[in-house]
Amino acid sequence: MKKILSILFGTIVLSTFSFAQNCTVDNSITSIGIYPDVSQGFKDGYVNTYYEQVAQVNILSDTVIDLGTGPVAATISYVVIDSVAGMPSGFSYKCNTVDCKIMGGGNGCTLMYGTPILADVNKTFNLTIYTTLYGLPNNLLGLGFSDMKFPVEFTDYSVKILPEASSLNEVTPRVTSSIYPNPAVNNITIKMNSYSSEEVYINISNTFGSVIKSENVSLNSGLNTLDIETSNFNTGLYIITIEGSFGIAVHKLMIK
Repeated sequence: MKKILSILFGTIVLSTFSFAQNCTVDNSITSIGIYPDVSQGFKDGYVNTYYEQVAQVNILSDTVIDLGTGPVAATISYVVIDSVAGMPSGFSYKCNTVDCKIMGGGNGCTLMYGTPILADVNKTFNLTIYTTLYGLPNNLLGLGFSDMKFPVEFTDYSVKILPEASSLNEVTPRVTSSIYPNPAVNNITIKMNSYSSEEVYINISNTFGSVIKSENVSLNSGLNTLDIETSNFNTGLYIITIEGSFGIAVHKLMIK
């Protein structure tokens, strides 16, 4: 970030949507800080799996800018998101407003979306988000000066493209498993056919690796089913692992 201190931005929050649409601002976000931090970054993409990433921004109207002679207090009129460079092939972005303008003291967001292609697998795309800040140092307010422009670049975010996450219906002859419906909305059913009694551990994780739900299940010989409600899951891609003495089965689940 150039010529501006980190307290310019109030909040950046990430979320996911199922279709390319202008992102919707969440006005309940009021805390000061940048989320996610650099160590968390943007979520990974998967080849042939549609990807969306939203950055929500809460702009502070009162901040500090660096004019080259040291930091000075300033008042921000608005910020414009000019472009996003370095995105994977075929990706694009939209804002919640046509001109990608976020008023000082207000909320705005931008959505990056696309479907990763095989040629980009295992590549990491380092992003540069170009913005322009419009405002004045407080000592120039009321003196008839027009807003000054300050270019601001964010270079700490990236997107990694991973191989296609395919669902594995059978790992060993001892236990087979499948999930339906997929994509899902309100619930899923996991079918597990076991040739003997078996203890399994089921984890559902998001693409950041956070476990959203976990279950310990005692399988009987034969067909076993487990119903899981997903109505409170955010839209996006999830990874389901079923682990037992036989090994690990991995399934990709899309929530609409």
